[in-house]
Amino acid sequence: MFWNKFRRNWTWLGRRFVSLALRALILLTLGLTQQFWEPTRAQELVDEPGPAETRKEVDQVSRIYVTTEMFDRWMFGNGHTASGRRNELYSQLTDRILDVDKMCQITELQRVKLELAGRTDIARLYDQVELVRDKFLRCQGDPQQLNEIFADIRPIQIRLRAGIFNDNSMFAKALRAVLKTEQRANLLIADKERRQFKYDAVVLMAIGMWDEAVSLSDAQRYQLMGLIVRETKPPRAFAHLDYHYVLYQTMAIPEDRFREVLNPQQSRRLQGLFRDFRTILPKLGEMLETHGYEAALDQ
Repeated sequence: MFWNKFRRNWTWLGRRFVSLALRALILLTLGLTQQFWEPTRAQELVDEPGPAETRKEVDQVSRIYVTTEMFDRWMFGNGHTASGRRNELYSQLTDRILDVDKMCQITELQRVKLELAGRTDIARLYDQVELVRDKFLRCQGDPQQLNEIFADIRPIQIRLRAGIFNDNSMFAKALRAVLKTEQRANLLIADKERRQFKYDAVVLMAIGMWDEAVSLSDAQRYQLMGLIVRETKPPRAFAHLDYHYVLYQTMAIPEDRFREVLNPQQSRRLQGLFRDFRTILPKLGEMLETHGYEAALDQ
């Protein structure tokens, strides 16, 4: 009897741990989205002078932080520089053109036009970066100006995370202009298949995170994946919030649909997991919208 009771308690603790861990993941991401890339609060960078402090000491603290290296950390994250991030974008452009070529066999002239358009996107982005950098270096560590400058930094960061060669980019416009009708058709088919394949993998990963709490069989995992894939749709582009995108859309599926795959006890456990997140659902939707996951909000 002791071991049976121990196993029951251990199973309950394991499920509770998964629920708390997943909730912590969401809350952490919500916080990181706003704070990880956010500069330290200006009030913390430049402390208010106490009785024994002098204005000169405070100015020295300001000058320590108002540097081009500090700006790069704010804009691109620790360990990244403007030149390094630019090279990454050039590599992404090369890979994107190679993908297009594999899907619809472009000509050399088409390739050149696409590369020129992609380089224009990169140049325009870095024009914005340098404008914000100039404002940053001229602010002299003023707390109010630092907070205002972050409002300029945030949209650029979002573009970098989501990918700069999206539907509104010069690259995307050039792609629509230079491809012939048959090439565009082939590209649309191949791109849809690629996105669906990646989305299936993200959904399966999400199910794996819920598995400890729900105790699924192998057959149920794939049946649940099929249900979620049928009832939801892939994002136009994938970024760092893919799991949250799947979670947001899955919670919109009517509860009775899960009973087609899960037994009553499993269904209650899964809905119990979702219940922990419904309190932050508006914030999660707002975060997804900010980062370009439009499809999650169209359901």
